[in-house]
Amino acid sequence: MVEPYAVTALSPRTFTAKEKGDALENVKRINKFMDTAVMVAAWEGAPVRLVAIPEMAIQGMIPNTPGNREREKHFAVTIPGPETDELGKKARQLDVFIAAELYMVKDPDFEDRYFNVAFVIDPQGEIVYKRYKATSDAYEGGMLGNMNPHDVWDEFVAKKGGGDVMEAIFPVARTEIGNIGIAICHEGVYPRSVAVWR
Repeated sequence: MVEPYAVTALSPRTFTAKEKGDALENVKRINKFMDTAVMVAAWEGAPVRLVAIPEMAIQGMIPNTPGNREREKHFAVTIPGPETDELGKKARQLDVFIAAELYMVKDPDFEDRYFNVAFVIDPQGEIVYKRYKATSDAYEGGMLGNMNPHDVWDEFVAKKGGGDVMEAIFPVARTEIGNIGIAICHEGVYPRSVAVWR
């Protein structure tokens, strides 16, 4: 049985990255007030075990010109990378899971293509979950420059899920605090797609 715990959802001010290193600076700023948020959330008696950081909090919504591959490449980050490493330090310090998102992420399986990716870091600072945003509107895919799994469906399902569609598109992190899955932003408009957590 999982012991009762608290979850803290942060709502930081968003600063859109204007230079490549800005995302890391945003993480450092968010980490500074995470201590206070976790302390306050634990006042009711249950320890905080999960901290959620909203979509776009780390990179903001970087404006782009459709097809500007150089700009996309300039701002794209990796998971793991400096941003997740910094969050990993905070997860270890506070003994919490951290759920967050990076909206323009390079992927070694898909050269020169960038995804919106949610992730979970465990209390040891390790990335234990990655989920690629599966559904977005035309603005995100066309204007912002990132793509969805359906743009490369067969290859994505083969590489990310070993041929298993559910594992590729709706993975679940099985953790000591329970099973965790993440729906990202606009996906909430499609309730059938987010109601299938296993």
